Amino acid sequence: MTRSYAQAPITTVSAANDIEYAYREVGEGGVPLVLLMHFRGNLDNWDPALVDALAQSRRVIAFDNTGVGRSSGRTPSTIAQMALDAIAFTDALDLAQVDVLGFSLGSFVAQEIALIRPSLARRVVLASAAPQGAPGMHGWAKWVIGAVGGPEIVPASVLDDAEAALAAHDTPADFFDAMLKRYSEHVGPTVLWVSARALYLAREDGDPVQNLIAAWAL
Repeated sequence: MTRSYAQAPITTVSAANDIEYAYREVGEGGVPLVLLMHFRGNLDNWDPALVDALAQSRRVIAFDNTGVGRSSGRTPSTIAQMALDAIAFTDALDLAQVDVLGFSLGSFVAQEIALIRPSLARRVVLASAAPQGAPGMHGWAKWVIGAVGGPEIVPASVLDDAEAALAAHDTPADFFDAMLKRYSEHVGPTVLWVSARALYLAREDGDPVQNLIAAWAL
Protein backbone atom coordinates (compact mmCIF):
# COMPACT_ATOMS: atom_id res chain seq x y z
CA MET A 1 0.00 0.00 0.00
CA THR A 2 1.99 2.99 -1.30
CA ARG A 3 -0.66 5.59 -2.08
CA SER A 4 -0.77 8.97 -0.39
CA TYR A 5 -3.32 9.78 2.28
CA ALA A 6 -4.82 12.38 -0.06
CA GLN A 7 -5.60 9.65 -2.61
CA ALA A 8 -6.57 6.92 -0.14
CA PRO A 9 -10.19 5.84 -0.56
CA ILE A 10 -12.68 6.19 2.26
CA THR A 11 -13.72 2.76 3.48
CA THR A 12 -16.46 1.80 5.92
CA VAL A 13 -16.70 -0.94 8.51
CA SER A 14 -19.64 -2.03 10.66
CA ALA A 15 -18.95 -2.37 14.37
CA ALA A 16 -20.68 -4.32 17.13
CA ASN A 17 -22.21 -1.07 18.44
CA ASP A 18 -24.18 -0.75 15.17
CA ILE A 19 -22.09 2.19 13.99
CA GLU A 20 -20.82 2.35 10.43
CA TYR A 21 -17.34 3.88 10.71
CA ALA A 22 -15.64 5.71 7.85
CA TYR A 23 -11.86 5.48 7.71
CA ARG A 24 -8.77 5.83 5.55
CA GLU A 25 -5.54 3.90 5.86
CA VAL A 26 -2.10 4.11 4.31
CA GLY A 27 1.18 2.32 4.80
CA GLU A 28 1.73 -1.21 6.00
CA GLY A 29 3.63 -3.22 8.54
CA GLY A 30 4.27 -2.85 12.23
CA VAL A 31 1.78 -2.06 14.97
CA PRO A 32 -1.00 0.08 13.42
CA LEU A 33 -1.06 3.76 14.36
CA VAL A 34 -4.59 5.05 14.96
CA LEU A 35 -5.15 8.80 14.66
CA LEU A 36 -7.73 10.58 16.84
CA MET A 37 -8.89 13.91 15.45
CA HIS A 38 -9.44 17.27 17.14
CA PHE A 39 -12.81 18.88 17.93
CA ARG A 40 -14.95 19.51 14.83
CA GLY A 41 -12.45 17.69 12.62
CA ASN A 42 -12.96 14.73 10.29
CA LEU A 43 -10.95 12.58 7.91
CA ASP A 44 -10.21 15.54 5.65
CA ASN A 45 -8.59 17.58 8.43
CA TRP A 46 -5.48 15.43 8.70
CA ASP A 47 -2.51 16.89 6.81
CA PRO A 48 -1.57 14.37 4.08
CA ALA A 49 2.11 15.32 4.41
CA LEU A 50 2.05 14.38 8.10
CA VAL A 51 0.15 11.14 7.59
CA ASP A 52 2.36 10.11 4.66
CA ALA A 53 5.47 10.71 6.76
CA LEU A 54 4.06 8.59 9.59
CA ALA A 55 3.12 5.85 7.13
CA GLN A 56 6.56 5.43 5.57
CA SER A 57 7.25 2.33 7.65
CA ARG A 58 3.93 1.39 9.22
CA ARG A 59 0.18 1.14 8.80
CA VAL A 60 -1.65 4.37 9.73
CA ILE A 61 -5.42 4.55 10.18
CA ALA A 62 -7.55 7.67 10.53
CA PHE A 63 -11.29 7.44 11.15
CA ASP A 64 -14.41 9.46 11.84
CA ASN A 65 -15.70 8.56 15.28
CA THR A 66 -19.39 8.10 15.99
CA GLY A 67 -21.57 10.88 14.59
CA VAL A 68 -18.65 12.66 12.91
CA GLY A 69 -18.11 13.16 9.19
CA ARG A 70 -19.18 10.11 7.19
CA SER A 71 -19.67 7.81 10.19
CA SER A 72 -23.18 7.02 11.37
CA GLY A 73 -24.73 7.56 14.78
CA ARG A 74 -25.04 10.49 17.13
CA THR A 75 -22.01 12.29 18.56
CA PRO A 76 -21.47 11.30 22.23
CA SER A 77 -21.56 13.91 24.97
CA THR A 78 -18.72 12.43 27.03
CA ILE A 79 -15.07 11.65 26.39
CA ALA A 80 -15.52 8.22 27.95
CA GLN A 81 -18.17 7.28 25.39
CA MET A 82 -16.00 8.60 22.56
CA ALA A 83 -13.25 6.29 23.81
CA LEU A 84 -15.63 3.33 23.92
CA ASP A 85 -16.71 4.11 20.38
CA ALA A 86 -13.07 4.31 19.25
CA ILE A 87 -12.41 0.92 20.86
CA ALA A 88 -15.44 -0.48 19.02
CA PHE A 89 -13.86 0.75 15.77
CA THR A 90 -10.55 -0.99 16.48
CA ASP A 91 -12.44 -4.16 17.38
CA ALA A 92 -14.29 -3.98 14.07
CA LEU A 93 -10.92 -4.00 12.29
CA ASP A 94 -9.69 -6.88 14.49
CA LEU A 95 -6.84 -4.75 15.88
CA ALA A 96 -5.56 -6.45 19.02
CA GLN A 97 -2.99 -3.74 19.75
CA VAL A 98 -2.37 -0.26 18.37
CA ASP A 99 -0.34 2.86 18.90
CA VAL A 100 -2.51 5.94 19.34
CA LEU A 101 -1.87 9.55 18.34
CA GLY A 102 -4.49 11.88 19.81
CA PHE A 103 -4.64 15.55 18.84
CA SER A 104 -6.47 18.02 21.12
CA LEU A 105 -9.87 16.43 21.81
CA GLY A 106 -8.38 13.26 20.37
CA SER A 107 -5.75 13.34 23.12
CA PHE A 108 -8.52 13.25 25.73
CA VAL A 109 -10.02 10.23 24.00
CA ALA A 110 -6.60 8.57 23.83
CA GLN A 111 -6.16 8.89 27.58
CA GLU A 112 -9.54 7.28 28.18
CA ILE A 113 -8.72 4.43 25.82
CA ALA A 114 -5.57 3.71 27.83
CA LEU A 115 -7.61 3.67 31.04
CA ILE A 116 -10.49 1.57 29.71
CA ARG A 117 -8.45 -1.03 27.84
CA PRO A 118 -4.73 -0.76 28.63
CA SER A 119 -3.92 -3.85 26.61
CA LEU A 120 -5.11 -2.16 23.40
CA ALA A 121 -2.83 0.88 23.49
CA ARG A 122 0.82 -0.10 23.26
CA ARG A 123 1.98 3.50 23.03
CA VAL A 124 0.04 6.75 23.36
CA VAL A 125 1.15 10.08 21.90
CA LEU A 126 -0.71 13.12 23.24
CA ALA A 127 -0.59 16.31 21.16
CA SER A 128 -2.05 19.58 22.45
CA ALA A 129 -3.32 17.67 25.47
CA ALA A 130 -4.65 18.39 28.94
CA PRO A 131 -5.81 16.28 31.89
CA GLN A 132 -9.41 15.74 32.88
CA GLY A 133 -10.91 18.67 34.76
CA ALA A 134 -11.25 18.67 38.54
CA PRO A 135 -12.04 21.13 41.34
CA GLY A 136 -9.39 23.81 41.52
CA MET A 137 -8.09 23.09 38.01
CA HIS A 138 -10.29 25.46 36.01
CA GLY A 139 -9.11 28.75 34.56
CA TRP A 140 -5.87 30.01 33.06
CA ALA A 141 -2.63 30.72 34.88
CA LYS A 142 -2.32 34.34 36.02
CA TRP A 143 0.61 35.05 33.71
CA VAL A 144 -1.49 33.91 30.72
CA ILE A 145 -4.36 36.23 31.67
CA GLY A 146 -1.90 39.05 32.16
CA ALA A 147 -0.36 38.42 28.74
CA VAL A 148 -3.57 38.22 26.72
CA GLY A 149 -5.79 40.63 28.64
CA GLY A 150 -9.28 40.27 30.02
CA PRO A 151 -11.97 37.81 28.90
CA GLU A 152 -13.75 40.47 26.81
CA ILE A 153 -12.12 41.10 23.42
CA VAL A 154 -12.70 44.56 21.96
CA PRO A 155 -11.50 44.64 18.33
CA ALA A 156 -10.61 48.33 18.38
CA SER A 157 -8.42 47.94 21.45
CA VAL A 158 -6.69 44.92 19.92
CA LEU A 159 -5.76 46.99 16.85
CA ASP A 160 -4.60 49.86 19.05
CA ASP A 161 -2.42 47.50 21.08
CA ALA A 162 -0.97 45.92 17.94
CA GLU A 163 -0.19 49.29 16.40
CA ALA A 164 1.49 50.49 19.60
CA ALA A 165 3.51 47.29 19.90
CA LEU A 166 4.67 47.46 16.30
CA ALA A 167 5.52 51.16 16.60
CA ALA A 168 7.89 50.32 19.45
CA HIS A 169 10.09 48.30 17.06
CA ASP A 170 12.03 49.36 13.98
CA THR A 171 10.42 46.76 11.71
CA PRO A 172 7.62 44.17 11.90
CA ALA A 173 10.37 41.54 11.82
CA ASP A 174 11.81 42.99 15.05
CA PHE A 175 8.34 42.81 16.56
CA PHE A 176 8.04 39.10 15.71
CA ASP A 177 11.50 38.39 17.12
CA ALA A 178 10.62 40.11 20.40
CA MET A 179 7.24 38.35 20.58
CA LEU A 180 8.80 34.91 20.11
CA LYS A 181 11.48 35.70 22.70
CA ARG A 182 8.86 36.66 25.30
CA TYR A 183 6.82 33.57 24.49
CA SER A 184 9.81 31.25 24.85
CA GLU A 185 10.59 32.73 28.28
CA HIS A 186 7.23 31.40 29.48
CA VAL A 187 6.89 28.07 27.71
CA GLY A 188 10.41 27.13 26.68
CA PRO A 189 11.40 25.96 23.18
CA THR A 190 8.41 26.23 20.90
CA VAL A 191 7.66 25.21 17.33
CA LEU A 192 5.28 27.57 15.55
CA TRP A 193 3.71 26.48 12.26
CA VAL A 194 3.56 29.65 10.18
CA SER A 195 3.24 29.88 6.42
CA ALA A 196 6.14 31.42 4.53
CA ARG A 197 3.67 33.81 2.91
CA ALA A 198 2.53 35.03 6.33
CA LEU A 199 6.07 35.87 7.40
CA TYR A 200 6.72 37.55 4.06
CA LEU A 201 3.68 39.78 4.42
CA ALA A 202 4.62 40.69 7.97
CA ARG A 203 8.05 41.83 6.81
CA GLU A 204 6.91 43.91 3.85
CA ASP A 205 7.16 47.67 3.88
CA GLY A 206 3.97 49.63 4.37
CA ASP A 207 1.36 49.75 7.11
CA PRO A 208 2.63 47.30 9.77
CA VAL A 209 -0.80 46.78 11.30
CA GLN A 210 -2.43 45.91 7.99
CA ASN A 211 0.49 43.63 7.10
CA LEU A 212 0.18 41.87 10.44
CA ILE A 213 -3.59 41.39 9.96
CA ALA A 214 -2.99 40.04 6.44
CA ALA A 215 -0.32 37.67 7.71
CA TRP A 216 -2.41 36.09 10.46
CA ALA A 217 -5.47 35.90 8.16
CA LEU A 218 -3.74 33.37 5.89
